[in-house]
Amino acid sequence: MTNKHETRAVVLGGGGVAGIAWETGVLAALLEHGIQVDDADLVVGTSAGSVVGAALRFGVVPQTLAAQLREDDPAEAVVERREVTHFSTEGFLNMMADAARGPGGEQAARARLGAWRVPRGRGFRRTRG
Repeated sequence: MTNKHETRAVVLGGGGVAGIAWETGVLAALLEHGIQVDDADLVVGTSAGSVVGAALRFGVVPQTLAAQLREDDPAEAVVERREVTHFSTEGFLNMMADAARGPGGEQAARARLGAWRVPRGRGFRRTRG
């Protein structure tokens, strides 16, 4: 039995500056070889992975890698950014406020946050489990 509505996710871990460099390099290589990780339905990252995930969603992984490899000051690199149309700041802030206001303690709030997901191109939506 196959799922007609498969969901692809990119999950990135931490690792500090080395994690950012390593994950950026891996994603750039995957993109270079035609594996469209930038088109995933969900991108999740912890610590360094959240930085790399943001670069992936903004479509700047190749430019970020190029900036890391520059011999001069990488802060001087110009990175072209594309506009993100599938993220609602207001929706995000409302989701965080709703999770914090609910009953229970910190663990219950985290569980409520975990019940939310951000599908690519669609804004916030509560999942049912």
